Amino acid sequence: MRIPGNISYLITKKQNSSLPEYFNHYLLNNNKVPKSFFNADNYRKNLIKSNKQIKIQDFGAGSNKFKSDYRNISDIASVSGTNYAYGLFFHKIVEQFQPSQLLELGTSLGIGTMYFATASKNLNITTIEACNQTYLFTKNNFDSLGIKNNINLINNDFDAVLNSGQLNGQQFDIIFIDGNHKGEKLLNYYKKIVRQYTMPKNIIILDDINWSTDMFNAWKQITESDNKNTYLNLFRTGVIFKGYDFPAGYFTINFVNNLK
Repeated sequence: MRIPGNISYLITKKQNSSLPEYFNHYLLNNNKVPKSFFNADNYRKNLIKSNKQIKIQDFGAGSNKFKSDYRNISDIASVSGTNYAYGLFFHKIVEQFQPSQLLELGTSLGIGTMYFATASKNLNITTIEACNQTYLFTKNNFDSLGIKNNINLINNDFDAVLNSGQLNGQQFDIIFIDGNHKGEKLLNYYKKIVRQYTMPKNIIILDDINWSTDMFNAWKQITESDNKNTYLNLFRTGVIFKGYDFPAGYFTINFVNNLK
């Protein structure tokens, strides 16, 4: 069994009471579900039922679950895709704070993208997917759905996009990093994005900090890089708020008990 990098989460005292009340009453409450969420969750459920298969070209740390490059869409959606509870949290983050520009590293099947997009029609999305077959599958899905957001889906690896000027100096106020799964890469992406691509007030979501000890150590280094930010440890996911009127520091949040 793979030992979670974030195993300390399980024995650390939770600090939900340090957050503004609406976090616990609404954002972290899985019983509070806005109607806009269900379009995205239906997209996830339909992918789980899919009988299609694609060939994956993996540009990151690989998969702990899949041994073949040929993978069923249903397996990718159920194993690797953003799940219900985290998707609901992401959706409500956009609904609550109304960011305008999202940068997503790791589109995959677009499940996470949909959770963000359906929360606000005013959210412009730039999302990057390195695998060509995954990119084509997801682009066709997005085109057929007629999503009302402005979505710029880029087929390239993260380093090439971030280092080439392909983003044209664009600034983002919400960033979702969900790919590669190597701690050193996560640190590099985070530092470059913070230095070049963020608005002064921003939210950065780092998925799979629990993937390995390497990933969790990268997350810990990030949390020690600026003591003015608010860092939330949600077990699988780390969330960083910069420029918001929240208490600064590192908070381990009770979240996984209500997952489904």
